[in-house]
Amino acid sequence: MNEVPSLITLCIGAIKNAILDEENGNLHHIYLLPAELFDQIVQNLPSLALQNLQDAMPYVNNEEACSSDDCSKESIERKRLESFSIAWRTLFKSRWKDVQHDELTTDWQQHLRSCLDATEEMVFHRFLGKVGIPDTLLQLISCEVQVSRSKSYSKLNYQFERFGVYARCLRLHSIQCVAEICNLLRNCQLENLDINCLKTKEQVFGVCKLLEQNKETLASVEFVKCELLADHVSDMCDSLHMQGFENNVIKRFSIKRSMFFNCSPFPLPPGLELLLLKARGLTSLILCDDHIRREAARLVFDTLLETESGLQVLNLSQNNIKGWLSHIKRRTHNCINPDLHTNKRLDALRVLNLRACNLQKDDADCLKYAMVYMPNLEVLDLSGNHLKNNGIESLIPYFVEKSKSDTPLTDLYLENCEISLNGASQLLQALAQGKLELLDLQQNPFCEKSDVAYVLAEFQVDGRPNILL
Repeated sequence: MNEVPSLITLCIGAIKNAILDEENGNLHHIYLLPAELFDQIVQNLPSLALQNLQDAMPYVNNEEACSSDDCSKESIERKRLESFSIAWRTLFKSRWKDVQHDELTTDWQQHLRSCLDATEEMVFHRFLGKVGIPDTLLQLISCEVQVSRSKSYSKLNYQFERFGVYARCLRLHSIQCVAEICNLLRNCQLENLDINCLKTKEQVFGVCKLLEQNKETLASVEFVKCELLADHVSDMCDSLHMQGFENNVIKRFSIKRSMFFNCSPFPLPPGLELLLLKARGLTSLILCDDHIRREAARLVFDTLLETESGLQVLNLSQNNIKGWLSHIKRRTHNCINPDLHTNKRLDALRVLNLRACNLQKDDADCLKYAMVYMPNLEVLDLSGNHLKNNGIESLIPYFVEKSKSDTPLTDLYLENCEISLNGASQLLQALAQGKLELLDLQQNPFCEKSDVAYVLAEFQVDGRPNILL
């Protein structure tokens, strides 16, 4: 036999239905209820009702409220806001169990991302804003068994018009990158934007408008699996640094698993090069698996060095850039002399990722000379390159001097670099006086030999560094 609901449960259910009715203009009366009952109602509301009620919260003038001794009105408002905050956290954890909750991640932001994902395949041959939201998503925010609201409520346009102000991080697929996207996201103040699978001129035009619309708030932009003409890349980069705009907002710029076409006669799309020159606040640059060549990688490094960039993370992994630093060796005679004074340096750079870049022994030798421009490097990833013993020997003088500096290496990745046991022994001896926390030597030939344990035993002290074999 089903349990008979209590009177208070029935009352809360009736109040919830009244709050869900967005045409109800009497929600302010709910704020007259006793605090204990008000809190109980708030903790039992679905997302849509909770938002409706919060939007109807009476405004309290702090100056007037504090005219009395106890400032009771201000205290009540503070308690209400705390009650709403607890309710939102509870809703978020119950619905988004696999999503980390931080200051940028709200229930509505995740809801809007789900709406975009769910409607991705419905965009063909219709306006983006008029695409219908699946009932399953609408039921999650209202807890209604059957959604029987106005037609506009079930459309993507309504969801973004009502809740877009809470969206800070969004992911868009190419088919959603149409000119209409700017109108749809007009209430958003995006800080992180991920774009997937761009290919056509029309899609690029939509993205350019969106980037320009959010250029004052966007801190992170990422492009994944895009096939773009160099002119298109330049157009999008230009949208982030319009004339007269201070370019200190964009912090992280990333292009992954993509391709640039028709770059000739330039190694990089000119707009991307200009962005590196203008975006003085850039802290992370990722150009991973983008089929760029050594000339492009060389231009990236030289541009960053020329501007004395504040970049902290540089990732050029999975590109064939063999020989990209050969010019550095020719102009630098002493790579490790701490008294060497260079005009330009990348003092802020902490992480350099060159994984799987087809680097050889000569590249290791050139890298040794380039390190003088990166005095504070802490993490170096050279995994997946054909360095072999000779390449490691070229880097040993750098490792020795670096271990004595104020900012020694903390993480060194040399996975699958064709290093023998003898090469590993020389490396460990060079690193013995440093403060290394992690050394990755996985998938090297010596890793299958039993006598490697003896070498490691002499190197490790109190279990440090953590050595991966």
